[in-house]
Order: sequence, then C-alpha cells, then structure tokens
Amino acid sequence: MSKVTVDIVLPILNEERTLEGNTRVLLKKLISDGTYDWSISIVDNGSTDGSWDIARRIARSELKVRAI
Repeated sequence: MSKVTVDIVLPILNEERTLEGNTRVLLKKLISDGTYDWSISIVDNGSTDGSWDIARRIARSELKVRAI
C-alpha cells in the first residue's frame, strides 16, 4: 500500500509561546501514524517575537520541516 502524501503549510505570526509544543504534537502524530509521506513548511508572516528563531531550530532538527 502506498503512502498518502501530505504537505502541511503552517503560517505563524507571533507564536513564540505555542509554536514548539504544537509542532512537536503534530510531528509525533505524523511519525507515529506511519501512513503519510509528509513535509511541513513553517511560514513566518512577520513575527516580532522569537517565533522565527524557534521555527528555524525546529527545521534544523527535523529533515522534513522547513522554515520560510
């Protein structure tokens, strides 16, 4: 059975407090399910807090995540 391809675009704006936790929950679900060929693009829409730094850190630690 072939895997379903899922490309997730996650727009963020000043999500410093919730970004890492919410992204980790999403990653855990995608990885544990195993039926998806997935990627996540975290798109910063001009955050003025530390969201961009968190997005880049997540992208560096997860090969299928990129920060834009």
